[in-house]
Amino acid sequence: MKHPSFSIIVPVYQVEKYIERCAVSLFSQTYDNIQFIFVNDGTKDRSVELLQALIDTEYHNLKNRIIVLDKSNEGLPAARKSGVECAAGDYILHVDSDDYIEKDAVEKIASAAEQTDADMIYFDLVKEYPDRTSRKKEREYDDSNKNTYILNILNGKSPGYLVTKCFKRSIYNSHPLYYAPSGVYEDIYSAIQLIYYSDSIFHLKECLYHYDRSNPEAYTAQQRGRRHWQFCSNMLDLYGHFADDIKGTPMEIAAPSMLFRVAWYTYRHKFDFFTSCPGFAEFVAKAPLGTEYYIPVVLQLFIRSYIKRKFLK
Repeated sequence: MKHPSFSIIVPVYQVEKYIERCAVSLFSQTYDNIQFIFVNDGTKDRSVELLQALIDTEYHNLKNRIIVLDKSNEGLPAARKSGVECAAGDYILHVDSDDYIEKDAVEKIASAAEQTDADMIYFDLVKEYPDRTSRKKEREYDDSNKNTYILNILNGKSPGYLVTKCFKRSIYNSHPLYYAPSGVYEDIYSAIQLIYYSDSIFHLKECLYHYDRSNPEAYTAQQRGRRHWQFCSNMLDLYGHFADDIKGTPMEIAAPSMLFRVAWYTYRHKFDFFTSCPGFAEFVAKAPLGTEYYIPVVLQLFIRSYIKRKFLK
């Protein structure tokens, strides 16, 4: 694909401390065929005001390529969905508004796209802490082992960050893509589907994304119990879209590992998902064991025994 176009989608909510840094990193890209979509998710601070002032004073020449969508607060997944629906580029790239990217990031991704025409191009990142940085390099995957990629995201061996994965817009438009009900682990929810539907995958071995870990408003800063509840809720919602016939769907690979993890959190925190989610307990009780799952085999056996004893008498 020659000189591919890109749509960069940026949800905006309570990020007045970070939005200018993020926007400058996007507007300063060395590649020019980019559409910028900022989705105001009902933010209550000055984030959009600061963004608009930056556009008006320093980047007015880009105005015809910048869209600012205003919507009521519905959360990160809904904001990303709104951005995708507005996207016109050949590829879609997600950037969180408290993070930033290298100035030549899109140029390098575009070069990889021209050489490979890949459905998915993923790259490495730098985690930015208040007192240090940490470079995170991805494992090697391609279309021949994308099932392993999906499992490794679920078992914690590979990050599920959506912001380090650039997909062709046709992947979004050609398949039934579902969005998470809440923001915690919503990237895993989407990544499982998008990777499954990608016929070609390429790893760009460059640290192009800077992930800021200092924002107290970020979803990852939420308490563990709440995060685990939302993980369970999101993953069971995703499973529910395919539960009637999972063969030939993203759940064919993902469901056993994913639902054993949900079952463990449900048992550990005494959530009510075994009784409130139809078919969940029955699936886990019959699911194949796996050494590649997030939950060790010994816990898988315990969970199956517990479910059969307590809920499937």
